[in-house]
Amino acid sequence: CKNYYQATYKCENCHPGGKDILINSGTPKALLNHSYLSSSILAQVANYKFNLALPCHRQMKLWHAVGLPVQDKALDRALIKVSQRYLKPLYQALIKLIQCEAVIHMDETPFQVLDSRKANGYFWVTRTTKEFS
Repeated sequence: CKNYYQATYKCENCHPGGKDILINSGTPKALLNHSYLSSSILAQVANYKFNLALPCHRQMKLWHAVGLPVQDKALDRALIKVSQRYLKPLYQALIKLIQCEAVIHMDETPFQVLDSRKANGYFWVTRTTKEFS
């Protein structure tokens, strides 16, 4: 846990009439306002979830072992909020680029969502044929 403190200074002699100029020191900007989850924690949560296929409810023992008392739903919500805030503009820009193409290749790949054989999801991969033309 890192605590950041922001100092604020003013000159006592510059503006005696009450129009003081305040100068603040900078602090790192949080990915999510009012959240105790730092960018490095969220990056590790995403790494566990998407690279190692370890869902948030199974990550709880790992995070509790290092002293982070967080619930799986809070991690899920944080990942969704970060994705919506920071990845949605990138997604929209890529969609605009794809829509300008004459030919688009799409592939549907099924994957198992849960341990149940009945629950399937799909990855939709979209690309242009520019590389081949």
